[in-house]
Amino acid sequence: MDERVKGEYRQIYSELLSIILVFTAVSLLVKFFLFDVAVSECVTEFVILVFSPVYLAVRQFMRGIGPEDAVPAKRQKIRFFCALGGAGLGYLAASAAQGGLTDGGVWGNFLIFIAFFTLVYYASGKLGKHFSEKKAKQYED
Repeated sequence: MDERVKGEYRQIYSELLSIILVFTAVSLLVKFFLFDVAVSECVTEFVILVFSPVYLAVRQFMRGIGPEDAVPAKRQKIRFFCALGGAGLGYLAASAAQGGLTDGGVWGNFLIFIAFFTLVYYASGKLGKHFSEKKAKQYED
């Protein structure tokens, strides 16, 4: 199989992963808001939503591919703010579903969530860059 065909397969699989993650998130939201399903009954969706991106990040780091290599810096910032906004909205929606947003502790926890989200995002980027440079150095030797 030549490189062009391999590239096409990779494109298809990356699109498939995105579709699976979106459908899983929609399934989780439908179960929570329409069917009032308990969190313990949605373990499969949580595993898919959490461990798929973690697996991809670990494999990228192991292969020495930094996520920033394929995306320009401007798009990285746009993606970060979109992810931050989406995660923040999801956090607020989950808080509203559990008991409302009138409690002052919810907003403090929301700020802590935003801070940790940002910290993990930038720390994982630095870690990816470190592994990418380490792999590049290994190829030079």
